[in-house]
Amino acid sequence: MALHVSVVSAYAEGSRSTGTVMVSPTVLRLDVKHASTSEEHMTVTNPGDSPVSVQVYAAPYSVQGEEYDPTFEKSGARNDIVRWITFEHSRYTLKPQESVDIKFTITVPESVPAGGQYAAIFAQSEQTGGEGINLAARAGMLLYAHTDGTTIDDTRYLSSAFPFWLHPGGTISTTARFINQGNTDATISGQLKARNLLTGETVFEGETFEKYVLPDTIRALHLDWDKNLPVVGIFELTQTLKVNDTVTEHSSTLVVLPWWLVIVCLSLVLILLLSVALFVHSWKLRSRLRQTADTRTTESDDAVGGRDARK
Repeated sequence: MALHVSVVSAYAEGSRSTGTVMVSPTVLRLDVKHASTSEEHMTVTNPGDSPVSVQVYAAPYSVQGEEYDPTFEKSGARNDIVRWITFEHSRYTLKPQESVDIKFTITVPESVPAGGQYAAIFAQSEQTGGEGINLAARAGMLLYAHTDGTTIDDTRYLSSAFPFWLHPGGTISTTARFINQGNTDATISGQLKARNLLTGETVFEGETFEKYVLPDTIRALHLDWDKNLPVVGIFELTQTLKVNDTVTEHSSTLVVLPWWLVIVCLSLVLILLLSVALFVHSWKLRSRLRQTADTRTTESDDAVGGRDARK
């Protein structure tokens, strides 16, 4: 659902007359069968204080990179559903605070590819200015459709990334990566927990995040410790991850020390090493001096003994 935020102009009191529109729901999941027809709808609202003209249309939905940056221009085998969608009306005029029900029909052909089909249904506002029509804002509903062909579910956990074992404090970030090599989207979820290894107490239990992974993609799931952050301590970080119905846990140990304390500790260690080095050097010097004194005493005794023998 967070993906649609990237294509929605934020609504704020100070910008109520900018032509902003809002849609609901933000995600629609449905099953479609070959040679079938279904009717769906979404609601478009004008939250502003002036009338707005709205155009509705379907666009292909896909993602780029592990951070799932959405794109709505590139078509592929998983976006055929865009051609199956027709609208009752393509343009609407909404009064201030008015909502309208947008109806559209999905006509599925006889022959359809197996697996998932993905699109975005957009409501795009328009404003007429001195130089013609200017696009003001758009909001979208993501459409996740599953055809009645053979479903291949092949989504699995790839790896986890934890911070370096010594952390200076502040937000503690971790990442889990998942790959989908099937032909339909899969649901993943993750939660981060932190346990104080000195007391055994669970000091952080984060929110459980649930995301979708589209076919033929890798997705990074970020799980961060961003509340009640510790100043110092030794902790065990544990990611609890779920892919469909499979649950796994992955852990790492973290020592939290602020930079000033790290510098103090390093300074104390350096002072200790220097003290040991000076002590060893002083001990060796005293040993050499004793050996030199003993040697001279022996030589003096030998000289006296030699004189006595000659007498």
